[in-house]
Amino acid sequence: MNVNDSLLSKAEVMKRLGIGEKALRRLIREGRLRVVKFGKTSPLKFRQLDIARCLEAATVGNDLSTTVGQRLT
Repeated sequence: MNVNDSLLSKAEVMKRLGIGEKALRRLIREGRLRVVKFGKTSPLKFRQLDIARCLEAATVGNDLSTTVGQRLT
């Protein structure tokens, strides 16, 4: 992990992605978003790079506005 890559909390990630806790858990369970954990009882943390990769993977076609947490119309 890069020293300059700060870790984000679960709340910060949900806000950035525009999703709720249920959707966040699904992304983690499906392996679409990696988690950093420093012990059994420590809170989940997320690297900014992993958030960016998740968003990039969720981008549909050339429409960059369709990302994780937004419904396709």
